[in-house]
Amino acid sequence: MTSIAEPPLPSVFVSYHHASDQPFYHQLHSLLTAARIPDFSLPAPVDGSSPHVIMRRIQEYYMSNAACTIVLCGPATHQRMYIDWEIKAALESSHGLVGIDLPNNPGVRYGRAVPDRLADNIDSGYAVWVSWGAILTSPAVLRDIVHRAVARPRHLMQNRLPQLTGNGGVDCAEARRVSVPAADIAGAPA
Repeated sequence: MTSIAEPPLPSVFVSYHHASDQPFYHQLHSLLTAARIPDFSLPAPVDGSSPHVIMRRIQEYYMSNAACTIVLCGPATHQRMYIDWEIKAALESSHGLVGIDLPNNPGVRYGRAVPDRLADNIDSGYAVWVSWGAILTSPAVLRDIVHRAVARPRHLMQNRLPQLTGNGGVDCAEARRVSVPAADIAGAPA
């Protein structure tokens, strides 16, 4: 009897604000391990003489091994230069893109704060947007979310915004507010 093999699991890179969202990354890493999804995220801060050197090293040594980039969206994510640069690099490499709304993300009545580049891709239908609670349900749900992100049509990608030039303040665009499309909530029909 022949068994049907599962498709290979795409590897991921996780982009997040290390100072405020590290505990969520550790929990996500455990979930990725349980789901047997390879995680090529940064094990420690990357040294470099300039932001451009640091970003090149991140792309060469970590992001190049991934097929999907997951962005953890917490209270400061939308203001972080490297997160914007990592999303830009992910799109330039045709990665699937997932945004995860963390419980510490400042709520507004109709949505959450997310980086503008990610919001553009949620709006276009390219990025998958899910709640933190949705990914906690089971490893199978997390695998499905990553597979859906990798399978999205590339022509939906939006990557025209200028890169952020600093963290927060004047150099940072205002946070965009997005609503969670029903089709992107785990368990809802795709």
